[in-house]
Formats: sequence, C-alpha cells, structure tokens
Amino acid sequence: MAAHSDRLRILGLCAHADLTVCELAEIMGVCRERVARHVRLLARADCLCCNEQAPWRSYHLKAESNDGGLVRLLVDLLPHRDGYHKQDLQRPLPEGGHLTHGWAVNFSGTDYQRVPYGLDEKTQQIDYDRLRETAKRERPRLIWVGGTAYPRVFDYAAMAEIALEANSYLVADIAHISGLIAAGAHPNPVGHCDVVSSTSHKSIRGPRGGFILSRNEDRYQALYHTKSKYNLARRIDRSVFPHLQGGPHMNAIAALAVALHEAANPSFRSYGQQTVKNAKALAHALLERGYDLVTGGTDNHMLILDLRDRPLSGKAYAERLAKAGIITNFNMVPGDHRDPAVTSGIRLGAPAVTSMGMRDVEMVQIAGFIDSVLQRPEDEDLHACVRRDVADLCAAFEVPGISDK
Repeated sequence: MAAHSDRLRILGLCAHADLTVCELAEIMGVCRERVARHVRLLARADCLCCNEQAPWRSYHLKAESNDGGLVRLLVDLLPHRDGYHKQDLQRPLPEGGHLTHGWAVNFSGTDYQRVPYGLDEKTQQIDYDRLRETAKRERPRLIWVGGTAYPRVFDYAAMAEIALEANSYLVADIAHISGLIAAGAHPNPVGHCDVVSSTSHKSIRGPRGGFILSRNEDRYQALYHTKSKYNLARRIDRSVFPHLQGGPHMNAIAALAVALHEAANPSFRSYGQQTVKNAKALAHALLERGYDLVTGGTDNHMLILDLRDRPLSGKAYAERLAKAGIITNFNMVPGDHRDPAVTSGIRLGAPAVTSMGMRDVEMVQIAGFIDSVLQRPEDEDLHACVRRDVADLCAAFEVPGISDK
C-alpha cells in the first residue's frame, strides 16, 4: 500500500541511462548506428501520452542514470556560476512538497533561496491566489509544481499563468503521478511547463531511474542566459552529461523502453484509471470508519491518513501495519506537531494492488484490515491474524512477473 510502491514486474534491470548515447558513442569510438538502434524505442517519448495529438511530441527527452533529475534542473536553470542563492518557489515538505524542492536539509534548500507557497488552511489544497501574490512579489527564477504527498490534481494551466506573470521557469515534478498522466487519469503538464521531470520507478512502473522532458527553446534565454550559446534542451543535456553523469547503461535504456511500451498499451490506461478508482474507494471506506484524510479525500493514486489526534505517531502506526503485512510509510501532514522523524500521518497508495488486479471490493477489505490494526495497535495476536488475512487476500491475485500459474 506504499504510495509509490509499484515495482512488481521483474524487468531484471536497475541501472540507468543517458539518452545522448549516440553522441557519447562517437566519443567512445562505438558505432553510432548500432547504439542508435538500441535507443529508438525510448526516444519515442510520445508513447507516454497514448494519443496521436500528444503534446509530448514537441518536447525533448532526457533519460538519466539515477532519479536525481531535479539536481540537473537546478544546475541548469539556476547556475551557481551566475551568482549564488538564486530563488525558487516551492511547497514545504510538511504540506506535501518534496525534499529536493528546497527543503532546508537538502542542497536545494541550502544552496538556493527557497520561497514557500502554502496550502489553504481549510481545504489543505494549493491556494493559487496566494501563490500568485507570492510569485509577483518575490519574482522567483523557478517555480516548482509537484510533490510527494498531495492527493489532489495540479492545475498546470493556472501555474503556467502565474509563472508567465513572474518571468519564472515552471518545472513540473511528476515523479509520483507520471503513470496516471500517461493513462489519462491526471492532467498533463506538457504544454504548460518549461520542464517536466520524473522518476521512472513509481506509478509509471519502470526501472529505478528517471527522465526529463523539456522545451527545445528557452523563452527566458535573453533574460537569464544571455551568455549561453545553447538552447534549453541542449543545456539540460550537458548538465546531465558530462557535468553530473558518466556513461550510459544500455540495460536500463531497455528497461525504460519496456515500461514506456507498456504505457502505450490500452491496458495501461485501464490500470491508471482503476488506480484512481481504487484510491477513492479506499479513501471512502476509511472516511466511513471515522478517519481524517488530508484534503478530505483523493483525486489521484494516494491518500494520507491524518493521525494528529491519535495517541501514537505515524511511524508507530506504520510499524504496526507492517507487522500485520500492510506496507505503508509514515508521512508528515499539514500542521504536523510531531517531529519529521516520526510524523502524524500515514501515506497509502493504490498502484501496486491495482497492478495485481484488485478492485473496489478489495479496497473496502483493506480498509478493514487497516482499521483493525489502528484500533488495537498493541494487540500482537490481532496483528498476526490480520497478517494471515492479508496473505490469503494476496494469494488470490497474481504479482505481475511472478506467477505460479
């Protein structure tokens, strides 16, 4: 039930790749055409959209050797050589943001000026009017849109308007929702954002790694990069290789190609749509049992239990659930009064169980398992009983790539 835990198929591949391998091949003396044959599947990034009018077609694709794509974007869009501490606008980690979007303990929060934009206190959703006011006042070089624990859809069109008014780059981090976007189950940032960055091992169901999509031309070249002879796509390429990354791993190019090929299949669209249905069914079942959820529900694949009024921490409850065979992760919630090391929330996700073939009925059953454990967190005999029930439920479904049938 972990929000991003969907690495169920055995691709046998967990290294990663740089897509400018044709250029690298020439440097290494490898036949360019032979290498090019290996990357053609991956180069067809338009398969992510699964329709002939896909806006991804006009974007430049960059795969990377790990999931540190945001490092590359900061290096390119907010370069230190032009002066330290360039400003970026981001959502704080306790409010569903991302560690690498400017949180104080991460390099993005120590090497760059971070300007937070918050949530509406009542709805716990992004306050776009307040965000606009902040952007106009601070004029950040870059605005992040995305996060790790935000169970609602992002309004990319509104964010694009705000970024344009502030002369800011707009970067979408879709690491957690790229599979939903590919399936048409979440709005698409392409066409609205200057850059789109994603890992490739979460809801998109690929190998550990990532990819970056960007516009070819830089609309702010004359404003922020007057000395550069490269366009936006080329600068991002160079920030990956040779600036931060070594040679390509062809096994991961193949793995990502397999994942993107799956994403172009109609069955993947069904998976994405069902993932959202399952998350909503799980949310509804937990709400009926009296639990509080961040934002009151979900529009995507995840939901966050708000346990601020419970006697134990999110970490403690997550540990009890793990003993009962239910894997979640403890997570901060808006207004969290507990330390980030323990938190007051639990994040749940539907991609993995959806990939196994579970549907709405099973979500109600899972909600019952969760409720049993949280109601009696110290009852180890109950936890053992729930664990057996969980095993029985899972035995009725196949784990993709691992089947005895």
